[in-house]
Amino acid sequence: MNNAFAFASLHVVHVLALLGVMGSLCYRAALARESRRSGVPLVASSILILVTGVVMTRAAHPSMPPWVWTKALSFFGIVGCAFLAYRIPAKTSLWLSLAFTFAAVALVVVYLRPF
Repeated sequence: MNNAFAFASLHVVHVLALLGVMGSLCYRAALARESRRSGVPLVASSILILVTGVVMTRAAHPSMPPWVWTKALSFFGIVGCAFLAYRIPAKTSLWLSLAFTFAAVALVVVYLRPF
């Protein structure tokens, strides 16, 4: 991807989608236990995170460096915690803390690239 504007736009969409998933999880944690909401925005945000992450990674690093696999596992951890918060609302605080841990690991790996 040679266009810097397109890469920056993908990065913004990627981060906004991640904020949408984390916001959905925080919203679920604040809701009463009896109320149920639709998970459609969560699914849409998860797909946006996955697609933009893959496109940016393939454009910047065609050989898939090892930190990408840690980032992918963090993605599945965050999305899994968000879906489990909708499925098992009694343990939402656990899923919220795990999701924030996965997000912190993803940020450290993508910016420091330890391996």
